[in-house]
Amino acid sequence: MATWDEMRAYWPDLPETSVDYIQVGGGWACKTAEIGNYCTLADYCKIGSGCKIADYCKIGSGCTLADGCKIGRGCTLGNYCKIGRGCTLADGCKIGRGCTLADGCKIGRGCKIGNYCKIGSDCTLADGCTLADGCTLADGCKIADGCTLADYCKIDRRPLYITGTRYFVAVSGFRYLFAVVGPGLVQSGCIIRPLSWWRENAGRCAEENGYTTEQEAKYRIYIEMVGEWMKIYGMEERPNEVNK
Repeated sequence: MATWDEMRAYWPDLPETSVDYIQVGGGWACKTAEIGNYCTLADYCKIGSGCKIADYCKIGSGCTLADGCKIGRGCTLGNYCKIGRGCTLADGCKIGRGCTLADGCKIGRGCKIGNYCKIGSDCTLADGCTLADGCTLADGCKIADGCTLADYCKIDRRPLYITGTRYFVAVSGFRYLFAVVGPGLVQSGCIIRPLSWWRENAGRCAEENGYTTEQEAKYRIYIEMVGEWMKIYGMEERPNEVNK
């Protein structure tokens, strides 16, 4: 358990005295914070003013929650996470080691964020999203229900809105969420083919995968969405250069 002097050495911005703080487990929380039952705070945790942490949460060593954060029931934060002012995590979220969430982020129920991810301010992840290790989202990104980003994806154009529950899954290491892979409607490697190819073969691909009429309609919409992103970044004319 860290003493107040040890906390001040670790967090130099803390005041000289602990009069406005209370020790909770191995960490310290502002007295205006609300900590639920059966929560675990590891050493050197710092919980800001007005934070609310629901029952059964686990906060790793060296984590900091800025003022006004709300952490839902059963959430887990790995060591050395930084959660910005006014962020909200719904029930059952799991945040990996060394992650940074900037101010105003909203993370939906059951989301899983891997190690060392960086989430920009005012980003929204809807329920059930998964971000693998090392992902980066620019300010204002919105990711819809059930979407998955693989390792080290970087979404750096803002604001970017990803929709289509479970259909969009980013390929590991891509700078933009253009490449989308199964089990969704647009299959792996689509970015290396010209948009015209996908338009011409949409019906055949939908039939091969047993899509319903509604799914095929969504499939065609997603192809057009990917095409628009390709145009924005000037990739439609040279699709084979994307993976270089």
